[in-house]
Amino acid sequence: MQWILLTALFVGCPDANVEPPTTDPVASQMTAEEATEHLKPALQTGTLIFSQGDCLAIRAYTLSPYTHVGAVVLRHGQPMIYDAQGGVGVRCLSLERYMAIQGTARLCVLQPKQDFSAERAEQFERHLNKELGRPYSVKQHVTGSRVAGVHCAEYLTESLMACHMIHAKNPARVSPASLREGLLEGDLYTADAVLQLELPKTPPAASWCSRWWQCTKDCSWYCCRKMRGWVLCQ
Repeated sequence: MQWILLTALFVGCPDANVEPPTTDPVASQMTAEEATEHLKPALQTGTLIFSQGDCLAIRAYTLSPYTHVGAVVLRHGQPMIYDAQGGVGVRCLSLERYMAIQGTARLCVLQPKQDFSAERAEQFERHLNKELGRPYSVKQHVTGSRVAGVHCAEYLTESLMACHMIHAKNPARVSPASLREGLLEGDLYTADAVLQLELPKTPPAASWCSRWWQCTKDCSWYCCRKMRGWVLCQ
């Protein structure tokens, strides 16, 4: 339920816009298509992709720029991304589709320090698949109580627990930022690529009128997308 996090945004911390310093390497700027081709050769089962997105509520509540996380599973050599998204629930997308809906997010890739064994990979994927279709909810992140829904960090924390990679006392209270921090501090994962997604450049129209109309459309589309990300966290 986004209303809980929205409440945190409007009545919460005065320091909500202060982000902790990051030690991430400098981000490479590229479009979603370029990012797909860049990442595909390095992805493996167990790779995690953290997003620094637009959702103001999550950024304010967690005091972190990290707003989302997805997990990679290689299926017949093709990377598939599992995540839990507001308004959608738990889903599985191709890498191409996942990148296409990330907008202008900054993506931070974490790789397991040791490749998943066949047994661990099977346990990880089995749990990810078992939860497909489960509704999305963030209420439990505040209350700490298990509910029918699940949020992205909770989903992946439980999946990593299912393959005996980590242990968490209360997965519902894990955020994308705390999951990332725990994996790095536990020396289980290492930070890899950092990509700043950018929108494809629109070829200039021929006439002044056409250019003006194209600019108006692009600006309206971009503003609507940003507002949807800020408020609806989508």
